[in-house]
Amino acid sequence: MIHKGDPPPQYTSFGHIFVETDNAPTYNIVPVNVDQPTSSTSIDPCLSENQTVTISATKGQRRSIDRQDKADYLCFAIFACVCCCLPFGLVAICMAIEANEARKRYDYDAVRRYNKKAYTWIKLAIAFGICAIILIICLLLYQAIMWIYFL
Repeated sequence: MIHKGDPPPQYTSFGHIFVETDNAPTYNIVPVNVDQPTSSTSIDPCLSENQTVTISATKGQRRSIDRQDKADYLCFAIFACVCCCLPFGLVAICMAIEANEARKRYDYDAVRRYNKKAYTWIKLAIAFGICAIILIICLLLYQAIMWIYFL
């Protein structure tokens, strides 16, 4: 509990808003007459002129790092792009890059969302690539059988 005259705590939390207070010693403090403020300045008597208050809202950003947040699908996306299906693989690469950029910003909700999208596009690229390979093999077999039949 904070008593009157105690310095404010370094970090104060109100729900999802975190307030950081800089309690550095202040020098050259000029007394201000609060009862008669001037028209050119607006002074809050609770803060000294060298005190800094930083407020950051973290709504939508989790503080914990899950295993899924650490996943990096960029290599898988490149593999899907080169070996399976170029258009779907390119979309997967874009989603994986977005996830990596969100990870740098510590926005783990966005990391999870982009990783899920990247993984979905990777699965689509691999499935489309496998279907295309099966179709090509069937067409080649059909062509070989027709070539042998008409000889």
